[in-house]
Amino acid sequence: MLTVVVTLAYVSLVLELVLTPVPSVVSAVQLASAEQAAAGSRWLRYRWFIPVLINNLTWVWPLFLVWREPATFGSGSSAQLTLLAVLGVALVVAGRSLTIASALYLRKVVKPNIGHGDLNPPLTVGGPFRYSRNPGLVGMYCLALGLLCLVPNLAFVVGLCFYLWHMHRRIKMEEQHLTRAFGQAFRDYMQKVPRYV
Repeated sequence: MLTVVVTLAYVSLVLELVLTPVPSVVSAVQLASAEQAAAGSRWLRYRWFIPVLINNLTWVWPLFLVWREPATFGSGSSAQLTLLAVLGVALVVAGRSLTIASALYLRKVVKPNIGHGDLNPPLTVGGPFRYSRNPGLVGMYCLALGLLCLVPNLAFVVGLCFYLWHMHRRIKMEEQHLTRAFGQAFRDYMQKVPRYV
């Protein structure tokens, strides 16, 4: 059961990334292209892909663990372990649902232009963005916590700490871009809607 839940979470993640990619001004491709254009050095672009590589390895780790050997939940009582498993599954389902809903909403509003040319999406404040400025990322955080409940592992915890720091840094960069692009409209939106929850 655990292997099936974790595997389905990853299948849904891959399908989301392939079928509903959303443009971002802080994607590694966009950041690398901007730096290369500004500095004229193609080597600068690789500094954005190293964190992405670390993040990807972090996300692959639970899948590797669950397929290598079925996870055990430690030495807690049976009731505690069942509660942890139920919490993990609930977080995985909620996280995937929120991220997919956010991606689908963005795809309706923003023209897909992944990694090419100028990226100037409209300010998106409807749908799930009425409650969080980054609902897709909140969904990814829920997915990560759910996976941690299902496949507790110290290496995954360390990787997730890096992922949280890295994504928060990118969100702050995106907020700077949106403030420049939309001015007072985005500042008003920031006052009304929280960054995460």
